[in-house]
Amino acid sequence: MDEGEQIDFEIENGFDFYDYGAIEKLHERMSKQYLKIAMNLRKAEEKGDAKALERAKKAYAKHKRRNAMIKRKAQVTGYFWY
Repeated sequence: MDEGEQIDFEIENGFDFYDYGAIEKLHERMSKQYLKIAMNLRKAEEKGDAKALERAKKAYAKHKRRNAMIKRKAQVTGYFWY
């Protein structure tokens, strides 16, 4: 199970959005994951590797959807997800 699948599993199986410490840790994990995706996207663009670029774009789109879903759930509890 990769990092993204692990985050999805936690969110779907009763993640406590009222525990701001846990949300902060999740936010840090999501930020690190975004940096990895952005680096992969940039490397693929520089190399001109079409397959790697396509994978990076799909990963970015999936991350963006996941981040929006978590942001909505976190903001309902009063946590400011930026």
